[in-house]
Amino acid sequence: MTSAKIQDGTIASADLSSTPGSEAVDTANIRDSAVTSAKILDGTIASADLSSTGGSEAVNTANIRDLAVTTAKIAGSAVTSGKIQDGTIASADLSSTGGSEAVATANIQANAVTSTKIANDAVNTAQVADASTSASVGLKKADIGLTGSFTVTPGANINNGRCTDFPTTVNGVAAGDQVILNGPTGVSTTGYGSHVVSTAANQITVRICNLTGANAGNGVAFGFTYISIH
Repeated sequence: MTSAKIQDGTIASADLSSTPGSEAVDTANIRDSAVTSAKILDGTIASADLSSTGGSEAVNTANIRDLAVTTAKIAGSAVTSGKIQDGTIASADLSSTGGSEAVATANIQANAVTSTKIANDAVNTAQVADASTSASVGLKKADIGLTGSFTVTPGANINNGRCTDFPTTVNGVAAGDQVILNGPTGVSTTGYGSHVVSTAANQITVRICNLTGANAGNGVAFGFTYISIH
């Protein structure tokens, strides 16, 4: 019985062999693009039926429903930096569990932690490096207050055994500041004592006491250095 002997359109499904291994219809009998979605039994496409060839994988973004990729569907270590959209990692995405916080020291760029990033009262003695001769280690004068120098030059002698107050302009000092004063230094300043009497806006008042044994001090340049702590 040849094809010519069979009337067109008369071969039914029951006339075709469905015996496993000798089914009547094989791949060569099916035209390209002839098997449409309606011809495929629901739930019969398995992973092995899908292409996994790089660049022509069967499943692309458009084939995946929104929110269909759950945690269980993602392989361990599969989500790399390149898979994450820039700027989309929020605080809630990062672990804050003690001992396994997401951000470690190595993750923070040098000089990235500015003053506004540090909580109030967060820096205590343990966080401050011990004093060192290295310029970059430990607290320096400028870290704890305003620093600088000034000179007081009396226009008249200070009587022996007496003290005179000298209000001096020092920009940046505030009323109520605690001032650490060093001095006096300079030529002819031996035999004098001094201390800060008070502070006001941009002003330090220094009391200079004459202990030289004679009336003196007129025209002497009394040099001072200071740390003013707000």
